[in-house]
Amino acid sequence: MAIDPKTRFSYIEIVKADRLIITDLKSNGRFGSRNDDEDFVYFGFIKGVDTTLGWKAHITIDDSDDEGFEPSETCCEPGITYSNNLANAWEIIKNIAIEEQIISLKIVKPDKKFATKDPEHCGKQITIYCGYQLRPETMQQDILYWQRIFTQISHELAQAGIRPAPHVPGELEVRGSSYITYRNDNDGNGNGNGNGNGNGNGNGNGQYYQGDNPNPANMPNPFENFELAIEDGITQPPIPAFEAAPTLDYQPHCLVM
Repeated sequence: MAIDPKTRFSYIEIVKADRLIITDLKSNGRFGSRNDDEDFVYFGFIKGVDTTLGWKAHITIDDSDDEGFEPSETCCEPGITYSNNLANAWEIIKNIAIEEQIISLKIVKPDKKFATKDPEHCGKQITIYCGYQLRPETMQQDILYWQRIFTQISHELAQAGIRPAPHVPGELEVRGSSYITYRNDNDGNGNGNGNGNGNGNGNGNGQYYQGDNPNPANMPNPFENFELAIEDGITQPPIPAFEAAPTLDYQPHCLVM
């Protein structure tokens, strides 16, 4: 039965479910989530796309435990807590993704705590695989599509008081946003890295690049001229520096860009 998918796919729901597919009441399209990865839950609009230009955006959300917040006992495994800040951010981004029919996203699982436990992945709480919706034949239209989405995400997160995480080392920043960085994982042959949505769509076969070069194949950058204009009266929070939890023995290097 077709329902409004915005009423489903909350953070708690997708973390608990192995797989969830909902038919959209308005568009008759389908959205899905799958939970078969160690670190992330995948989500997106189900559409048969198997190539990508490799661009991905990271939405940096503080996923550390909220002070004084007691999660529901039914949400996670015993001893695992989740961040209310991350859950609230996901509600915003999930609704935008449904409205805009974004093909592929993923969100970090509750036990990872990237913001304080992982200096290499500290800003990778939510990933959007933009490259599936950047096509050479519609590039100018697609660039405007992503500029609109990045602006809406940054505006609504700031308006809701969502705390950003430290940014990913070496990634490019979207000017005007405290929340969004991006990179390209293209291997130079038109193939990129992507892991698909709830229907298994999108499984790029390009090499996955790490390190200081956010665009090793020197692909044309569709986001380089973005400068987001957030509505007057909305103040974005500052970008924090990475501070390792006191029990960890590595040196933090996830710093403000």
